[in-house]
Formats: sequence, C-alpha cells, structure tokens
Amino acid sequence: MLIVALVLVAIILLIGVGYEGWTVYHNYQQHVRLTAERSERDAANQAIKQLQLTCLTYAYDNSHLFYSQAFGYSGEVIIYETFGIANPTAFSMHSTWTLKIDFTAVRLSLSSSLLFDLRANGTAYPRFSFVISALQYDNLPSNPDLSRYNITFDSNYVVTGTYGAYTLSQHSSYNSTTSPSTVEAGTKGNLPKC
Repeated sequence: MLIVALVLVAIILLIGVGYEGWTVYHNYQQHVRLTAERSERDAANQAIKQLQLTCLTYAYDNSHLFYSQAFGYSGEVIIYETFGIANPTAFSMHSTWTLKIDFTAVRLSLSSSLLFDLRANGTAYPRFSFVISALQYDNLPSNPDLSRYNITFDSNYVVTGTYGAYTLSQHSSYNSTTSPSTVEAGTKGNLPKC
C-alpha cells in the first residue's frame, strides 16, 4: 500500500511539474510572439519612410485636343508622370497615391490618384495621368507662367508583414516659390528618366 501511495504521489508531482513546465513554456512563447509583433509593427511604420524615387519621366499627349477658330479648343491634353519607386524593405505594400498640382499663376489645378503594389525588395513604376480639359486649356494665357506651383502628395499604404497588415498614411506638400526645385521635367536633378 505504501508503494502505491508513493507511486500516486510521484504521478501527481510529475503531472504538476509537467503542467507548470508547459505553462511557463506557453507564457514564454506568448511573450516572444508579442515582442516579435511589436517589432514588426515598428518596422512597418518605418518602411514607408524608406521608399526611394529612382526615376521620373514626363510625357504628354495632345492628340485629343482640337482647335477651331469658330469654337476654340475641344478635347483634352493628358500629361503623364511616371515615377520609379524602390521598396528596399521586406514588406509588400498596397499603395494609394494622390498627387495634386496647383499652378498658382494661371489658376490651373490638376489631380491624379492611383493604386499600385510595391513588392518587398522590388520597384514599381506608377504612372499618373493629369487631364487638362479644352476649357482649362482655352483659359490659359498665350504664355502661361507654370513656374509657380504647389504640390500636395497624399499616400496610403497597407503594409503586409508576417503577423499582420498595417494601415499607414503620409502627407507632404511643396511650394515652388519657397522651396528650390531639384527635379524638373525628368532632366535636371539627380533622377534619371524612367
């Protein structure tokens, strides 16, 4: 009987130690996972700040703009801006960019938005399309001053990691009269044409 009692006490102790060991291990694993999730979230927040412009190209299409002396202009002009954007991070990103350009001297406002994906350690080439209507074109002076402008840039990202997806956004603006331009028409500055 004493042997049976000792065996039962030993079994109870082993079960208790096993459960305690499992609980300690499980709590440690949860701590490791929460630390990894927090670290990933911090890295995702920094990822959008690491995107790099690699090239810039401007093009325009006036093949849809027509002129008649009787009626003036009809149709539209489309201006294209293509950016090369390198993503040097390990995060893939689903991006929405909105670019607005206000030419203040001629009261011309252009805006374009687009969705695109940035692969981890990859490069994307989003192409903005800015449309100038015939009415806008007709209202431009014969020698428009396009040297003064304000640019507003808004971007939203869904950054995908191992532990989750993180929704982030950025806003920036540029005023040509208060900040010197470093890139003009893809020909000056440090950015080559795409």
